[in-house]
Amino acid sequence: EARGLVNAYYRQAGVFEMDKIALVDVGWLGTLQDAIHRVMSDEPDCPEITEYYFGCSKYSEDTVPSNQKKAFFLFPSKQPGYGPLFELILMADHGMTLGYQTDKDGNSHPILKEEGLHHLDWGLLDYFKGATHFTQVFANSLLRFGEYVEPCYDEVVPELIQLLKRGEINAAMTFGRLLYSGNQEEAHLREIAPAFSPAEALRFICSRKNKRRRMSQWSPASYTRSPKLSQWILLFDPLNFLSAFAQAFRASRRPN
Repeated sequence: EARGLVNAYYRQAGVFEMDKIALVDVGWLGTLQDAIHRVMSDEPDCPEITEYYFGCSKYSEDTVPSNQKKAFFLFPSKQPGYGPLFELILMADHGMTLGYQTDKDGNSHPILKEEGLHHLDWGLLDYFKGATHFTQVFANSLLRFGEYVEPCYDEVVPELIQLLKRGEINAAMTFGRLLYSGNQEEAHLREIAPAFSPAEALRFICSRKNKRRRMSQWSPASYTRSPKLSQWILLFDPLNFLSAFAQAFRASRRPN
């Protein structure tokens, strides 16, 4: 019954009238795409799917020519761990889809979870206005100066992503205040990159990785937002020293 309601919604959208469709998603595992493909395969006129991901950490066994996945910036096993950050940057103004229903006129509608008020308090609508303005400016620039803008975009955007990862001050101060849960139920909301007190900074550098993740989903931004004393403590993170030593060791073993 649930599959029938889902496919009724897709049919209403004209999906089954196409030979191929493209979807766009934030990503990470592609399990939602696999589920959509399995549900639509119940219909004899199921189209081929290609889904374009901002990032994808692995490709499942269901990734076949009729169910393709293409990653944009983050590729399988290359740069894991930034999913929560990018999910917040690409957030919507509504909750997750709980299911579908058909009204008395035969029209299909999604049933959305009521959530996200904390994003509105943060200033989500202003953020959307900024994103829309950027898109319009960029689209106009492509029309007028496409041969120059597109190569620049390919060079600039990865650097912007690196600034984001490193906790650049404007990004950290803005997005670090966003509330994040880490589960679909939106339980235990907390700032994605809280500022650490000196005691919290000491506890952070003495903790294992999984516990650190619960303290901050974006530790470079937490560093940026923290007071000077906390920043000094964070500089003595033993994992940073181990990482630097490992990099130096690998570099010493490379042939000249």
